[in-house]
Amino acid sequence: MASIFEARAKFFFNTPEMMARLGKWRHKTLSRTGAYGLGVFRKLLGRHQLKKKDQLVTFTTSRLIKGQSRTVQLTCRVPGDGGAVIDERTGRKVSIADAMQARARTSNQHRGKGEGKPPRMGPTRKLRNISAFSFDPATEGVVIGIIPFTKQPAMAGTVSVPELLDVGGTEIIDALGGSVAAHYGERPFTIPAFGPTWNQFMRSIEKHPAHR
Repeated sequence: MASIFEARAKFFFNTPEMMARLGKWRHKTLSRTGAYGLGVFRKLLGRHQLKKKDQLVTFTTSRLIKGQSRTVQLTCRVPGDGGAVIDERTGRKVSIADAMQARARTSNQHRGKGEGKPPRMGPTRKLRNISAFSFDPATEGVVIGIIPFTKQPAMAGTVSVPELLDVGGTEIIDALGGSVAAHYGERPFTIPAFGPTWNQFMRSIEKHPAHR
């Protein structure tokens, strides 16, 4: 399995030309391996989204009372759907500064819980849906990865999303109303997917020898 995140339509397995080029045994063996590896790869791309619930968070903030700045305790309801942050006592929207602090605190409550696990998928599941496997003419093997976007959004630290996910790097993303630098490791999906896929390839050869 190649580690380059690219799949070209002209090398997809389900074409008469590819079947004729590889022969029946090689075609079936590589197809099985590619399908299995693609499943492993897609699981690494992201877990299903959790339905977010409203959360209550309490913290201290400053209030101007009778012309004087005083510290008060504030309990906010942070909606799971991304709506306005509400003061639990008054039922009114809180200030932008208090809303940012409330959201930051709810984020901190979950920090580290997903460490070592794949990220959560976005609502469109775009990367998962456009991933595929195909024949790699350079290695006469299987390449599994993300099909290049037709329209690539502008990025600050790299050329494209597939390239960022393949070779790693740093990208600027929006978070809590500001911009932060997010660091991506090298080949975070390809390397973990390679071992199980290679093992499946060997099992396939053992179960379906070439002479059959």
